[in-house]
Amino acid sequence: MRCCKVIPIYFGDRRESYNSPTNAEEALKMIKIHTNFEKKFNPGVDMDVILVNNINYENQYEPGNVFLRSLDGANSNRGQFRLIERENVGASFGGYNAAYQTFKEEYDYFFFVEDDTIIFEEAYYPKFIDVLSEEKTAFAAMGLVWSGAPGRPLHAQGGCGCAKTTTLNKVNEKFGKLLYYDEKTDDMRNHELGGEVVFTGIYESDFGLEMKNVPGFNPYPINWQDIQYYKENYSRQKHLVNGKHIFSIGLKK
Repeated sequence: MRCCKVIPIYFGDRRESYNSPTNAEEALKMIKIHTNFEKKFNPGVDMDVILVNNINYENQYEPGNVFLRSLDGANSNRGQFRLIERENVGASFGGYNAAYQTFKEEYDYFFFVEDDTIIFEEAYYPKFIDVLSEEKTAFAAMGLVWSGAPGRPLHAQGGCGCAKTTTLNKVNEKFGKLLYYDEKTDDMRNHELGGEVVFTGIYESDFGLEMKNVPGFNPYPINWQDIQYYKENYSRQKHLVNGKHIFSIGLKK
């Protein structure tokens, strides 16, 4: 069983409406913490960590590039870091596709997370594999979202979760890629509808397959400034966000 985890990374300005870094400097601080956790926590399987550097070549952030290149080939907890550099087209979902296209012959499972989604739990990967063992389940999600709005079917928030390579191959055979919005634009609405929604929503609409939540997980972004708190407490923290309770998962002391 060959497993990987894909983390697309962007060093640049971001929307301030989410609890995540808003500029390159903050993103680098977060990525250093994120990758340290990939070294520290045991995912429960042998797993390589694929870092996809989504570069804005017109305005590169060289300290970020240098840091990611220093990790290429270094050890993670039960594998190694592998680096891809590409132009930032398609945001995270373009990064997911790039990792899949590059390594689809090497892994049986792909786990996708955005760069501001950090899992504070050991032995989490087998929980996702267990959900995927059900015959009609195509995607084991960290958090499914149903907005009810036209054009926005049930989908995994941020595309975060796990799929078998054989399932991803079905999408690739039909569309020539894992779905993302492939125009160079900063319009996040296009990336949401042409990327986030269809990246996983396609399984039910086009293949008659199911997506399921893995209990206890939620991909709401975690502010890097708060991570020391979780490092010190290692427990399941409950938060009220926009009227809904979400959780950050950690180890108990």
